[in-house]
Amino acid sequence: FKPAYIAAGAMYLAAKVSNVKLPCHGGKVWWQEFDVSPFQLE
Repeated sequence: FKPAYIAAGAMYLAAKVSNVKLPCHGGKVWWQEFDVSPFQLE
């Protein structure tokens, strides 16, 4: 896996476990910054 995928997965899991909503900025959802899709995170 690419390092960006691992980083995005770690952020997703940490946010899910902690019940934290990750932000969007400038019309981009946080996972788009890592060039991953929600499907890849599930």
